[in-house]
Amino acid sequence: ISSKLKKNTNNVIEDEEEMYMVDSRITKSMLDIFDSSFGKTISLQTKREKTRQMIYYHDNLIIYVTCDPRTDNKKISEISDKIEHLVQVMVS
Repeated sequence: ISSKLKKNTNNVIEDEEEMYMVDSRITKSMLDIFDSSFGKTISLQTKREKTRQMIYYHDNLIIYVTCDPRTDNKKISEISDKIEHLVQVMVS
């Protein structure tokens, strides 16, 4: 994740990048515990006061996307579908 984080003044996590990277790995490890019961985690979406976060997992690849928290659910769904399609294209 570190090498791909966008560096600009609009990046909510820029100042806390290292902590976020550790947190994302811990979260993924916790999700992996339930793989045998529920199947592998494909994506997560979190809506916060300042941002909407979407995280996509494929093998060792983690894609982190942020959007304005006011983005409507239809647009979020469209973005999610496009990202999942791109991941499938990348790995095939």
